[in-house]
Amino acid sequence: MPMRSNYKYLILLSTRIYSLVVLFVMWVYLKNQKTDVSVLILRLGIGSIFIIFGFDKLVRPNNWLIFLSKEISQYLTIANLTYQQFLWIQGVVEFMVGVHLILGLLTRTSAVIGSSILISIVFFLGFTDPTALRDIGILSGLLAIISFGSGSIAIDFWLKNGENT
Repeated sequence: MPMRSNYKYLILLSTRIYSLVVLFVMWVYLKNQKTDVSVLILRLGIGSIFIIFGFDKLVRPNNWLIFLSKEISQYLTIANLTYQQFLWIQGVVEFMVGVHLILGLLTRTSAVIGSSILISIVFFLGFTDPTALRDIGILSGLLAIISFGSGSIAIDFWLKNGENT
């Protein structure tokens, strides 16, 4: 029972963070037409969600076992992976996606990887699951990042345009 409550807390926290970020991004964009600041805030919000969930999968993988479907076990058998190994790999990837989004490093690539993770979660959970519905919302933010890019407040921008820009 405590495992489920920890997960509910994480979902509640991430949903509130994301909701606040989306509202703030919309306000900043509509008020000031500042796409760079909006994309930065979107990257920070979504990146923090990926870091929180990725870190939790690394620290407490057993809490996530209840979310793995039978279909996933078939793929894991083919790949010769255990559930714990799969969750460890997914945790590392999610954590790194979050770090890259926050730093604005390989931003579009990280957003594509994050989108792929969320699409697969929605596919395996189904569209009616509350977790899948939350992930569709986060996916829309990642698609915006793919569309807009990292913005000028990002390592990607500084690497592309040089230090003096």
